[in-house]
Amino acid sequence: MEQQQQRGGRGRHDGGGGRRRKRPAPKPRTSLTDVYIARNSAFEAQLARAMSLLESKEARVTLHGLGAAINRCINIALQLQEKFAGQLTMSVETDTVGLLDEIASDDLEAPPVVSKRRNSAIHVHLTRPAA
Repeated sequence: MEQQQQRGGRGRHDGGGGRRRKRPAPKPRTSLTDVYIARNSAFEAQLARAMSLLESKEARVTLHGLGAAINRCINIALQLQEKFAGQLTMSVETDTVGLLDEIASDDLEAPPVVSKRRNSAIHVHLTRPAA
């Protein structure tokens, strides 16, 4: 563990006692049919939003999940497929996203250090056939 911290490490801290602040993940240009799934939002609300989009005139909805929200994203996609009785076509893409964190030093005059990390992402495209 000591070697890992000397080389920059992969731990939560930089070894100097600083605090890590995770910056928000970059979001590409979005449309109204993009639904970003997060762990801190209510599952039912996210499911209802995607369902209402699919029940409206929108023929395609894309669910995006990052990191720990990947399982929730897959679960919502499967729930939607079940509710629409197999009428949805599903295609899935996986990705790795670069993220930036700020590590604040205990020295208040020192600027924060920016740390890079990578996280897994999933994009589920749900398409409803034209009526």
